[in-house]
Amino acid sequence: MSRRKSPRRPAGSRAPATRFEGIEPLEQRLALAVNAWTGLGDGLHLMDPANWDHNHVPRTNEVALIETATPLLMDAGSMAGSS
Repeated sequence: MSRRKSPRRPAGSRAPATRFEGIEPLEQRLALAVNAWTGLGDGLHLMDPANWDHNHVPRTNEVALIETATPLLMDAGSMAGSS
């Protein structure tokens, strides 16, 4: 039983690109920024910028990551939509 040798590509050449029929590329997606709670400000108030790792209160286009067992306080006057 003899084995055939596959033809060799010249040194430094690349393998041909593989095409997958029926598979479409994904669209571009933007990931939300994460602003994590550090508690390095007063450690209690959500609206204290010093308590967040980006030194600002999370914005609408950011994810607020809070991992703490300590109860946190939000001032009613600083809540979105309050009058």
